[in-house]
Amino acid sequence: MKTVDQTVAATLTGIAVNFVGEGGESISVHLNQTDRGLTDTQAIEKAKSVMMEVATFPLEPNENTIEAAPQSPDIGEQDESATSRSFSPID
Repeated sequence: MKTVDQTVAATLTGIAVNFVGEGGESISVHLNQTDRGLTDTQAIEKAKSVMMEVATFPLEPNENTIEAAPQSPDIGEQDESATSRSFSPID
């Protein structure tokens, strides 16, 4: 995701750092109460670090894991013009 905007806002429980991509997608990282003293630049850097940790560590299934919705029987009959996308790690 190429970031085109980022915002930092204080919340009741800490700091919310929001990243917006050029396609309109967005990611929010909520930092805890102990991070409220960070400058906006420091909060953005810490949020990027949190996203890198999430992206590089495997997730272990737990009671909060969301199961994928069942696939429809005709899922294999996709239009030839359908494209697949690959994603690269965040810089």
